[in-house]
Amino acid sequence: MNRVVVADLPGMPEKLRGKTGYQLLSAEALAALIKPHRESLGIPADVPDSDLPRQLDQVLLRGWGDQVLTVTSIASAFASRLAYLLATLKRGDAVNRAARPEWDESYWAHWANIKTVILGGGLASGILGGVAAQLTEETILPSLDVHDLRIQTSTFGARLPLYGVARHAPATCRRAYVLDFGNTSAKRGRALYTESELTSIEELSSLPTKPRQPADLFEFMVETLADPQVEHDGVIRACIAAYMDDDGHVQPGQLGLYGPLATVTTNLSADLSAAVSARLGRTVNVRVFHDGTSAGVVYAGVPHCAVLMMGTALGIGYPPATNDGLWRLKA
Repeated sequence: MNRVVVADLPGMPEKLRGKTGYQLLSAEALAALIKPHRESLGIPADVPDSDLPRQLDQVLLRGWGDQVLTVTSIASAFASRLAYLLATLKRGDAVNRAARPEWDESYWAHWANIKTVILGGGLASGILGGVAAQLTEETILPSLDVHDLRIQTSTFGARLPLYGVARHAPATCRRAYVLDFGNTSAKRGRALYTESELTSIEELSSLPTKPRQPADLFEFMVETLADPQVEHDGVIRACIAAYMDDDGHVQPGQLGLYGPLATVTTNLSADLSAAVSARLGRTVNVRVFHDGTSAGVVYAGVPHCAVLMMGTALGIGYPPATNDGLWRLKA
């Protein structure tokens, strides 16, 4: 999703043509939309750009008041960008296909059949996410001749991947340590189960993640996973921003922060299990999943659906066809 190029669409502003999904909808891109209006929004000058999306949501939470025109302008621009990305995927125009030559027909056919997009992640978890979803579905997508795509925000927000990995715990588990290693922070929680369902996730403090060499990143993950203050049943489920193979290892050749982990371990899940077990002095089972795929697992069984995670960068996941082998979520 980050590398999808929106080459051209009817009525699309010239300044947005040729932009990637990351350039349109990342946290950095949203901050750039907010930055020219920080004074009129009452955002202090010493607030870093990285915190501008959160500050905007605080403005929305307090009520728009005299700032209604400014807030509406930002929300409309953000929604338009979301609509352009989704319309590119849904319509599959030749000009946009040509800009993504590594995709064969199967990718475009899959997106042509998508009927529901669920938004998750930090940028979609507040009021802005709901406003953008409504504008995108009801106003902007129809203007781009896309009439059969429903957009909604997830009630799980930024915690979607945590619930997704928690559904993969073994049937005998009652307490699991769950983590979502992102580009800026590692979100953490403790999943609690009864005999029949995943009942809740107790939120734990997030830890900052800084770009680092693969060996140092592996050590950071070990230290985070081997937290002796988190009580669990020897079950740890985590996700990262990299695609994994069926054995729980990073698929080779990926970029980003976590892709290079493939070069320093023979199997990420197995090597983390061994290192964390040694650190804690007891047997621990660690399994690592792709973050977007984990988000999609929350909506297993929902047909023709895509889950779009909107945070520091974009992530995508598609719900599996059934809930087989997954913990049931408490209604």
